[in-house]
Amino acid sequence: GRVIVNGIIPDEVGFFNDVISKKTLRGLISNVIKAVGMAKACEFLDGIKNLGYRMAYVAGLSFNLGDIIIPPEKEAIVERGRKEVEEITNNYNMGFITNKERYNQVIDAWTHVNTDLGNILMKEMTEADQGFNAVYMMLDSGARGSKDQIKQLSGMRGLMAKPQKAGAEGAQIIENPILSNFKEGMSVLEYFIASHGARKGLADTAMKTADAGYLTRRLVDVSHDVIITEEDCGTLRGLVCTALKNGDEIISSLYERILGRVSVHDVIHPTTG
Repeated sequence: GRVIVNGIIPDEVGFFNDVISKKTLRGLISNVIKAVGMAKACEFLDGIKNLGYRMAYVAGLSFNLGDIIIPPEKEAIVERGRKEVEEITNNYNMGFITNKERYNQVIDAWTHVNTDLGNILMKEMTEADQGFNAVYMMLDSGARGSKDQIKQLSGMRGLMAKPQKAGAEGAQIIENPILSNFKEGMSVLEYFIASHGARKGLADTAMKTADAGYLTRRLVDVSHDVIITEEDCGTLRGLVCTALKNGDEIISSLYERILGRVSVHDVIHPTTG
């Protein structure tokens, strides 16, 4: 795989001996631009793009239920959380702590359980199939998914926000977490706790889209009678403009590209000065 990728990387950069993820690709592109300039970097980007499409097609990467790994330690970690919450409840019943302290400690306990389970899960995902687990490959490459989503697939869904009236301050958290994950399936109660967040997300998306469209329309209404009369806006920031070429062939001349534009600095005649 690395030999194929290095066939596209310009020789000036040298042999790139590392796994290419979204993050490392950014650094590689910067190095290519510094080493060979923008024109050759464009060829490299085209090559990487075509190779990516080709290999994604050949590999046909997908995942099945077996690729979603539930850590064997899950039951013990959840049980530890249950005992901790039971202890907190007993302290409250005996009057050692207030209701607010009880609530905060319960939320804290389940948050730690979720974090610990997530860390163990990620470690097992990394080691599964020698790092070639389909779900982990999708996450690690930066193609799709986040650690939180994988935690919900094979760890536990965790704590959910409470349904609230519009305009209420700060989202409160339901203190009963969803202990199941998507692979195991949720109980009826867990399903109802989760459904609020999912519906709210969809409703918010629809509402925000309408707001954005309305704002754009108002901005157009405000600015439609503004007429630009100045030839030069006076900025000191400009764009370097050159003729567009494909090899030696000029696709768009410099004359065509600068027509109607204003130069930032004075243009000096090459012969008369």
